[in-house]
Amino acid sequence: MTFQDYLRQKGVSASTLKTYQRGLLIFSTWRKKRGIAAHKIEYVDLLDFLAYCQDQAFSLSYTNQLLNILRHYFTYLKAAGITEQNPARDLHLRGTRTTVAHGLLKAEELQRIFHQYRVNSPVRTRNKVILGMMIFQGLGKGALERMQIKHLDLAQTTVYVTKDRKSNARTIPLEAVQVESLIRYLSEERSFLLSNETPNDLAGRLFVTQGSTPNLGNVIAKMLQQLKKRELALQSAKQLRQSRISIWIKRYGLRKAQYLAGHRYVSSTERYSMGELEQLQKQIGELHPLG
Repeated sequence: MTFQDYLRQKGVSASTLKTYQRGLLIFSTWRKKRGIAAHKIEYVDLLDFLAYCQDQAFSLSYTNQLLNILRHYFTYLKAAGITEQNPARDLHLRGTRTTVAHGLLKAEELQRIFHQYRVNSPVRTRNKVILGMMIFQGLGKGALERMQIKHLDLAQTTVYVTKDRKSNARTIPLEAVQVESLIRYLSEERSFLLSNETPNDLAGRLFVTQGSTPNLGNVIAKMLQQLKKRELALQSAKQLRQSRISIWIKRYGLRKAQYLAGHRYVSSTERYSMGELEQLQKQIGELHPLG
């Protein structure tokens, strides 16, 4: 059964069938230029295709129409046993480009930022643990301030992140490079920072300051200011989170990335896929101009 037969079985009209054929021709032409068989297409390849669509100045609505065609096409391929997945299933374009993540850092750049932060005091040990959770778990200021010692499971090397009004609770694995500074902080340095004046309701928090408030805003701001002097590509705490989410999408897929990020809606996670799209578009424009 051909794709056209599949569509006819679905009751698609003749005019819609022609629209699907034209859309599939655009995709097939691009795919053949890239030398990728249809059953080998993956999620990241579709990001590359979307970059091509932007380069062709296709409107947002038309690009979404092409994605809808591809969702049906890969559903057909999966039903026919030609492919095992539908990489277009969770890929949608929403809103405008102003909502797209950009300036994303690669995994090796994030690793370098973490290792460049030197530890020579209790404060810097604490900051190293904070930095690690921003880089590897994609946590923001609020999640870090809410974190309790009991949320750590060193035996399983995981950390539990509580929910808030914008995000879901989740359990995220710790990276091996985080464990040394984390154990040192818990066994030695935290008690030094824990003031006798710390209110009882704050004593169980993982990250303590020498004041009476758990606010980490100034701590994070000063730490990033120091790191920016060496890492010119580093922009903000938000950039670190966006970069980690983008890496999760490529590594685990959209649904697991959504869980790890704590996003309530998959559309929130998709924005970070589109950040990758912007970078792909720039690379294509510089290295592989399409005429």
